[in-house]
Amino acid sequence: MSQDHQSLAFVLRRKPFRDQSLLLDLFTESHGKITCIAKYSKAQADRLRAIFEPLRLLEVRWRGCGEVFTLFDVDEVQRFPLKAAALIQGTYATEILLRGLELGQEQAELFQWYQALLIALNQQPNSSLLNQFELAFLEQHNQVLNLATDDLTGAALDPEQGYRFYPQHGIVPLSTVLKDKGVAISGQLLCALRQPDTLTPEQRHELRQVLDQMMYYHLNGKTLYARQLLQ
Repeated sequence: MSQDHQSLAFVLRRKPFRDQSLLLDLFTESHGKITCIAKYSKAQADRLRAIFEPLRLLEVRWRGCGEVFTLFDVDEVQRFPLKAAALIQGTYATEILLRGLELGQEQAELFQWYQALLIALNQQPNSSLLNQFELAFLEQHNQVLNLATDDLTGAALDPEQGYRFYPQHGIVPLSTVLKDKGVAISGQLLCALRQPDTLTPEQRHELRQVLDQMMYYHLNGKTLYARQLLQ
């Protein structure tokens, strides 16, 4: 049975769909990622095409069942006119959501992280908050960095030791050999991540490499095109 729904949302992607309609991938606060068709008249075309851009917070209403819904009302709440480096970071975060989220999985906490990131980027580029958003995304998908103990023995992390992160096993000592290659990560970085705003440039560089590999595993090798711009 068809039901009406309402939620805050961001457009992740839009594509033309038949005459006078758009196919939208939306990230909603209440229902996670959904796909909708938005139909419009010629009189509405310019307004709606402008509204349905990424990096804008919308209030949307939709109805239907299955995997593709019909959008029947939209209001713009806030826009984030990002520029230069901030735009690249915002585009990268948007692509993570587009390629990494499954349809229909509620992600209210991640929605708040994304909104907070765009608010911060609207002021200036913020690589620290972007990294925290990536970690939050990965944690929502069961890739959690244990910052207290290694997940194999339960021993406290040693900043002088090396470790590997395995999606199925967590953090294990570097000397442990498991079937998969895993992601190498220093004990120093794991301990420093307890206070992420205090990372040194060297630690941020290592974290960038770690996050890239973790994201690669989660996306099964899918290319994140905005990552090339982020470099």
